[in-house]
Amino acid sequence: MWLIATFIAFSSKVAKTVGYVAIVAVLTAALIALFSSLLSPLSQTLPAGSVALAAAILPSNLNACISVVISARIARWVYDRNMKIADKLSE
Repeated sequence: MWLIATFIAFSSKVAKTVGYVAIVAVLTAALIALFSSLLSPLSQTLPAGSVALAAAILPSNLNACISVVISARIARWVYDRNMKIADKLSE
């Protein structure tokens, strides 16, 4: 009986972890799409020289880099909020 209870507890933790990873992956993909859609018109309105200069200096995956950093900050903020709520509930 204890084996079944342990398996259920473990599988629920795994399911939560998979859910969190999926949420972060979807959030990252959405942010990449958002930054791509925001930066695309900007490159069309800037003068050609400045676009060439930016292309030489900035990495080609700048949108993905910005999106990953923002997603990590959001995930950290959510984690901190959850820990504060857990601390308040445990008092």
